[in-house]
Parts: sequence; structure tokens; C-alpha cells
Amino acid sequence: MEKGKKKRKVIGYLFALYAVGMSILVLMPLLQGMVESPPGLVQTVIPSHVDFSFTRTISISASRFSSTILNVTIPGNSTHQTVEVHQTYGPPHEIYTLGEGTVWEYSFTGSATITISYEGVLYAAVWNYTTSLGPDAIPAPYRLRYNHAEYLGSSRVIDPDAFRDVTEQITADESTVVGKLRAIYDYIVEHFQYETQTSGLPKTAVETWNSGSGDCDELSFVFASMARSIGIPAWLEFGFLYNPVKGEWGRHAWIRTVVPLDGGRVEEVNIDVTAEVGGTPYGFGFLVRDPYRVTIWEDDGNSEHLTSFYSFITHTGGAIEYTESIVPLKFEEHGNIVVHGMKIPSFYIYLIAATIAVIVFLIITKKE
Repeated sequence: MEKGKKKRKVIGYLFALYAVGMSILVLMPLLQGMVESPPGLVQTVIPSHVDFSFTRTISISASRFSSTILNVTIPGNSTHQTVEVHQTYGPPHEIYTLGEGTVWEYSFTGSATITISYEGVLYAAVWNYTTSLGPDAIPAPYRLRYNHAEYLGSSRVIDPDAFRDVTEQITADESTVVGKLRAIYDYIVEHFQYETQTSGLPKTAVETWNSGSGDCDELSFVFASMARSIGIPAWLEFGFLYNPVKGEWGRHAWIRTVVPLDGGRVEEVNIDVTAEVGGTPYGFGFLVRDPYRVTIWEDDGNSEHLTSFYSFITHTGGAIEYTESIVPLKFEEHGNIVVHGMKIPSFYIYLIAATIAVIVFLIITKKE
């Protein structure tokens, strides 16, 4: 009698294993599809465009015998923004170009206060590319301009050589530019902590990698280093970002890169690695440009220009105090665009499937 019971129990286990195995076999195409195109957990709605205006006041307190040169980078117009900028108060300025950007240069002695008004329209963009061509399809001018190291003074802030091996490992399963960019983005989001901007010059990409945390500039240096290391040009955009929850503008930096498509088309897109790392309310950061940001300057691959952008003030003749404030005047949202939500990582999809299989097995064997 005991032997018969054991035999039925063994048969029950075998039947349970068979049932679980057949279930996995039947569901495998669905699981594979979920891994290749993970479902979103959340969807975010952002405005299609906003009308905005704010004033920016820069105050410099210094000895009346001292001399100061202040360079203020002025935003230009693009498909993502139309901006008018006017000085409402302060000393006269000269105008020159920095790469493809415009700079107002102020030269004065002693203290000074400068007030500048900004107004215009900001436009959202969402690039819903799930595939693309590979890095070899990126036009040579982009690769020549960006796929190299860049320095901030003597610091090698963007360092493709240092990241080549690890990036090749992280992106090994991807053949397209979109797939490789997504793999880099997911890695940074999952492995780094976001910290608000700190004073002084930013850490290099290698220093940020070793510390496991960084602000918007520093995390963007890591992203640019990783992308460039495998042949994908990526560079930083700098500007101001509006927080609709707090009603405040602040300095920010994010990534611009390229996606090669069929027919010889190349699309310039944005990626903000702090959108999910920092838990901000701006929507998610992969191939999304929300209408809450004003670009004031783009890195053009020239280390001298990058250093000049960060070294926006020079001063001789004693101590100096620099303060800056932005006062929002108008921010009106219009229209709606649905942004894809955070994707479920492949590991969790497999974990969920394995958990379900174990539960099914236990239910069947319990009945036996």
C-alpha cells in the first residue's frame, strides 16, 4: 500500500513537471516578445509645447579696483525652441560666438548687476524608435567631430578609451544604435545615484564611474564616454530646466546623440540620464525631450570651447561674490503627448515567469 502511494506521488511530480514544462514551451514566444520589447509600467503625459518667460539676474560684488570678464551664453532658435533674449539692466556687452553658440561678454570694474529677460515657446519631442541601423551607418562628419576624448582644462572629462571594454560587454547583445543606446541608458539608471549639482568643476567620467554617483553633467560625461567608445557620437547640451512641481528654473545638462535610419536618414535625439536616476517629474529620459528645457549651448567636440563654457568668469583684484537668480514670469502648458513608461527589466520578466512556474508546480503536487 505504501509503495503504491509513493508511486502515485512520483507520477504526480512527473506530471507536474510535464505540465510546467509544456506551459513554459507554449508561453515562450510571449516571454521572448516581452524581453525584446518590455511592457511599460507607467505612462506619463507631457505638454506638446509651453509658452514661457523669466528674468535672470546676475550680481557680482567685488572691490571697485578689481576687473571682471563675464561670459553669458545666449540660447538660439531650433526645432525645439524659439527664444527671444533682451538685456533689461546692466553694463554694455560685446557679442562673439563659441562654437555654434552666441556669447554676451561683459567687461567691467567693481561690482555689477545684470538682468536679462527670456521668453518664447518650447516644444516637446518623443522619438518612438524601437530599432535602427548600426553604428557604421552614422555619417563620418558626426564621428569625426565627437568620437574622441574631451578635456575640461587638463581633466579628461569624456574618455572613450577608458570605457570601451565595459561598454562592449554591456551592449554585446545589441546590434542597432537604438539598442546600444538603450543598454547604456539602462545600465546608468540601474547602477548610479543622482546627486544635485555641486560647486566647482564637475568630476570626470572615470571619477564619476568609480564613485557610483554624479550630477547631470557628470552622468552625461559617463554616457558620452560609453557611447563614443563603441562608435556612437554623443555630446552634452547645457541649459535651464523648469520644475513644474516647485515652479523653479535651474541649470541642467543632458545628452544629444544620433540615430541612423533607413534611407540614409539620421535623426538627432535627446537622452536625459537623470530623469529616472533622479526621480524627477519630467517624464522619462530615453529618446524624450520634454518642453521644460531651454538649451543655451551644445558641446561641439572642441575641448577649448568646452573649457571656455565652464570658465565663464575671470576676475583679478581680490575677492568676488557671484550670485544668480531666475524669476519665472509665465509658464503656460498646451496640448498633450504620451511618453512611454519605465520598462520592466528582462531579469524581472524571467523572475516573474519562474515564480509562476514554481507556484503552478506546488499547486499540482499539493493536490497529489
